[in-house]
Amino acid sequence: MRQIGLLLFLLGVFSPALALGATPRPAEERAQSLEKNLQAFQLRLLYHGPQDKPFYNLSLSVQPLEQLASDPFHPLLQIDEAQAKKIIQFLATDGFLEQATELPAQRKRFLPASGYTLTVNGQDVALHAELGWDLAMLQRLDGLHKVLEGKPAAAMQTLIGRLAGYRKLWSE
Repeated sequence: MRQIGLLLFLLGVFSPALALGATPRPAEERAQSLEKNLQAFQLRLLYHGPQDKPFYNLSLSVQPLEQLASDPFHPLLQIDEAQAKKIIQFLATDGFLEQATELPAQRKRFLPASGYTLTVNGQDVALHAELGWDLAMLQRLDGLHKVLEGKPAAAMQTLIGRLAGYRKLWSE
C-alpha cells in the first residue's frame, strides 16, 4: 500500500501524509465520527463567568429538545441534518475539531477566566473547547453564525449582538 501511495504522491494525486501511511488528522476523524450519525448531533455554546448583563447561551440539536423551563437567554433549537453537516464542516475548517479535547477528560477542569465554551456531541464523540473572551472568540462565533439558518441563525445573531460593546472595545 505504501508503494502505491508513494507513486500516487509522486504523480501529484495523493497527499504526503496518506502516501506515508499516516492516519487521517484528528479533525477529519472527528468530522467523520460526527457525520456518521447526524441524528445524534448536538452543539452547546455556553458563557461562563461574571455578567454585568445576562449573556446568551445556545443549544442546537438534530433530535427534538424538551425544554423544561423557558429561558430566553438559553434557546434550545432543533436543526436538520443538512444544517448539522454544515456546522461540522465549519468546525473542521475553523480548527475546533482539531483543538477540542475529549469531554470525559475535560469535565473536572474549571475555566480560568470568563468566556464561552463550545461542546459538540455525536453518537461516539463528545468534544469541548474554551473559545475565550476576546476578538478571536467573536470572529469564531461570526463564522459559526454564517453557516446557520432560520431560528438558529437568529438566536446566534442575538447572542453575538449582546457582545457588540465588547467587539468595539476589542477592535480598538
